[in-house]
Amino acid sequence: ATEHYTKSRADLGYLLIERTGRDKDRLGRLATLFHRARHFRLVAECFDQLGDYARSGQMYEKAGDPANAAEMYWRAKVFARAAICYEASGSFTKAAELWLTMKDKLKAGMAFERAGEIYRAGKALLEANRADRAIPLLQKVPPDDFNFRGACLLAARGLHQAQMSDLAIRRLDMGINGAAIEEGNADLYLEQAVILMDRGQFHKAISPLEMLASWNFSYKDVAERLKRCKTSSAPAQSVQADQPK
Repeated sequence: ATEHYTKSRADLGYLLIERTGRDKDRLGRLATLFHRARHFRLVAECFDQLGDYARSGQMYEKAGDPANAAEMYWRAKVFARAAICYEASGSFTKAAELWLTMKDKLKAGMAFERAGEIYRAGKALLEANRADRAIPLLQKVPPDDFNFRGACLLAARGLHQAQMSDLAIRRLDMGINGAAIEEGNADLYLEQAVILMDRGQFHKAISPLEMLASWNFSYKDVAERLKRCKTSSAPAQSVQADQPK
């Protein structure tokens, strides 16, 4: 059968598959025939109809078709191999989202970067403890981008972790851009206070915290932080008041 098939000049592959009538035994024997003839795409089609999606993916890979291989692996829940094939086919966003599903933030970030999604790339890489790669990407998000404020927040966190807190404060200022507190920028004000508190500058942290409290006293842990700052800065203020002029 293989000899007759390989010698035939007619394109019989899909016709033969159709004539199996989805009979499992016939599809299995036909897959063997196509494999001997090294027509791996047709082997993949047989396995697809048999519901053996993982082996179908393998055959699509052998046929040099990573896009279809990725879809088959995804259907088989072989997600790591699906992500690799998505990358090989140029579908970097799909690959990145699969890596996120598998909680591999580093590979997700690298795939998002190749897809040109710099905000999502920076976010994933920062969560993968790769601030060195995340910060430059987050700083490239333009001001007119919907994710600009989020990028400023994440970049500031990365800069603060890298012991560059002054630059972190500056990046938060860029995100706030002198705007009054609202839902969209409240996290930026809070992050300023968090960084100042981490540096022991409790008296400076009071101002953004009081602004947040006047906007929404129950916002996150603002009330608790404000109380801490006032308690921590009170001794320093009393000492200054007691010093002779």
